[in-house]
Amino acid sequence: MDFLSYQQQSDNSDDYESAFPRFLTIKSDDRDHPLSGVSPFIIQRDIQALGAKIDHIDTAGACLLVKIDYKPDADKLLTLTRLADLPVSVSPHRTLNSCKGVIRCRDLKLCTKEEIIQELSPQGVTDSHNITVLGGYSLTLSYRMRIAVVNFVMRPMS
Repeated sequence: MDFLSYQQQSDNSDDYESAFPRFLTIKSDDRDHPLSGVSPFIIQRDIQALGAKIDHIDTAGACLLVKIDYKPDADKLLTLTRLADLPVSVSPHRTLNSCKGVIRCRDLKLCTKEEIIQELSPQGVTDSHNITVLGGYSLTLSYRMRIAVVNFVMRPMS
């Protein structure tokens, strides 16, 4: 059994190219003027001027947490350098764009961690841990992954 860190992608598991960060953080590069002190109307106006459609914006301390539904909108925001006349940096959120899950696959038992990560990286896999489980258990399955020629289902960890 393998624990995998998995970058979330589109609902269509065969469309790996459509993967993009759905959660972005926007942080002011000017420490004296955080974005939390800027009017939400000005932020909305500047983001609309980019032509990006935002699903949700939340203030997270001195940063803005932005949820995006479409890749072109994420691409536009990732190029943003100024917001409300402040220099800003935009980056994918460190944890919200990934999930952890379990794949039960005896065929991976002899594979090294590096080989698993390398072969599954096009599907967004960023880490792997091999474990051995003794005894039975039940799984609730949800994500689909393709390993070599076989499709597998991954159970998210709670």
